[in-house]
Amino acid sequence: MKEQFCKTKDEYVVVIGGANVDVLGIPFEELVQYDSAPGELKYTSGGVGRNITENLLRLGVKVKFITAFGNDSNGDKLKKELEDLGADLSLCLTVEGENTSTYICLNDARGEMQFALSDMRILSRLSREFFSDKFDVINGAKCVVLDTNLGDILGFLIKNITTKIFLDTVSSKKAENCKKYVKDLFFVKPNAIEAAALVGESVRTKADVEKAANALLSAGNQNVVVSMGENGVYFSNGRECGWLKNDYFEIVSTTGAGDAFMAAAIFGYLKNKSLEESVKLGLLASEITASSVETVSKDIGKIKEII
Repeated sequence: MKEQFCKTKDEYVVVIGGANVDVLGIPFEELVQYDSAPGELKYTSGGVGRNITENLLRLGVKVKFITAFGNDSNGDKLKKELEDLGADLSLCLTVEGENTSTYICLNDARGEMQFALSDMRILSRLSREFFSDKFDVINGAKCVVLDTNLGDILGFLIKNITTKIFLDTVSSKKAENCKKYVKDLFFVKPNAIEAAALVGESVRTKADVEKAANALLSAGNQNVVVSMGENGVYFSNGRECGWLKNDYFEIVSTTGAGDAFMAAAIFGYLKNKSLEESVKLGLLASEITASSVETVSKDIGKIKEII
């Protein structure tokens, strides 16, 4: 029997996480170590929290986004883009004298990320004092989305948030740094490398993935989805579990595909879909995004047509 996610609380989602300018390097041929390659540089808006927010907005979801911006042109650009899409940024922090976060990513010729570097130190300004008067609004949401870019403040947030929490683990390093907080959450979505960081064991095979998912469930997390890239995803809530994957499609860039997956899975929850159905929506969203050079595809709204 499929367990249906329950509808609760008011009609908005709170997303708390990173927002930055992305610099994406796309080579025209195979990369060679210690050598330069011809290619294209693209400057786009990014950050896990910001990307999830934009995807949700394009899916018609009302979002209150919380992050820290620098008082600079990049921050102004990010704010305007989200506000034009309908985001509520009234709870955000703008920091004088600091730069808005920046992320640099280098893909291979196939579109798969090879190396990335992020400077998101401004998020450390999101302190306990900053959040102290915001929990009435945060806990009034149908769900809250967090990402591990938040660092140690993540534990404080999880302790004080009473509504359902969706966690995006972002990277293996950030997942490892925050693994003590990843328990008793509603939805956790790591890839295989991040799952290994969370459970402290190698995750290479499908059997490893299932074992890691069970470990995360044993920590009190209710729904776990582990991505194995082109090999698909494993999902489990202890009752409903299995493997799903997309049919073959041509990848343009995987940047932002995981964020689209998360947004579509949240959309499934909001529409009272089962975990499996929500994962299918996530896979479709990731395919739409990976088929485009855009970090957030303008075609993501097609997900609404199949609900």
